[in-house]
Amino acid sequence: MSDDLIVRIFAILDRRVGKRKLRLIQKQIEKEPGPFREFFAIRAKAEGLKPEEDFDKKGVDFDE
Repeated sequence: MSDDLIVRIFAILDRRVGKRKLRLIQKQIEKEPGPFREFFAIRAKAEGLKPEEDFDKKGVDFDE
């Protein structure tokens, strides 16, 4: 992967990046800068991928 944020954002929006690669990126999304995560969320929604934050919405409390 490139170190240039703009290049990485364009790459994540490229349709040649498949769902398998998107799922791999999703597992490491916490390490990515905010703008990259925002564009990733747009692409993930377009592909129908469920965000990992869904666990919080289902009432699972990770603080316990």
